[in-house]
Amino acid sequence: VSLAQRETRRPLAAATLSMFICGLGQIYNRQAQLGILYFLAEILFLAGHWALIRTWPMMRDIAVAVGLTEAGFMLSVAAIDAVMVVFLLLNVWQAYRQAEVNDGGTFGGFDSPLLSGPASLLLPGWGQLVNGQLSKALFFLSTALITAHVVCFAMLTPVLGLILERGLGTVSPHRLTGGVIALVISGAIMWILSVYDAVVVAGCRRHLA
Repeated sequence: VSLAQRETRRPLAAATLSMFICGLGQIYNRQAQLGILYFLAEILFLAGHWALIRTWPMMRDIAVAVGLTEAGFMLSVAAIDAVMVVFLLLNVWQAYRQAEVNDGGTFGGFDSPLLSGPASLLLPGWGQLVNGQLSKALFFLSTALITAHVVCFAMLTPVLGLILERGLGTVSPHRLTGGVIALVISGAIMWILSVYDAVVVAGCRRHLA
């Protein structure tokens, strides 16, 4: 491995850090203020969700009192979650790109199936980062985040249970149940595809090198 290749490994390190702890990759890139901002935003989001879970009936009543239907309130919560997913992806993207700017180069990947395969097995998209494929990494990571949010809502909050019990607008509970199951299955399939893609891409690159 040449010196130039070693110097461009920082994008992988920065993006990996931000994948697991929001803002840590920015701190690694010597952007401490931005990193702290990302970290605090994630903490505020998690704290807000915890408070929402604890006070769900009261918050729902307040929403209805100001003219928002229960279905509208649930959709608002889902929209906030969608914004948070985009925020987490932006956090990884920014850490990766800033590290490239700091190094004055690009990360070409390790081309090692033994690294990229297990990485994607632990977290979808991580293996693609190891291969130096940022866009593909963000795609697989987004599917994992969306699936995780749905599963967490089903297990930790009354939101999904209420939707499945009463339906949502003109959508019946039966269709919603099928949609949730399909989403979880799709997330599992995308996880498997992430591992497969990471191994195949790394193997092909190594073979062609």
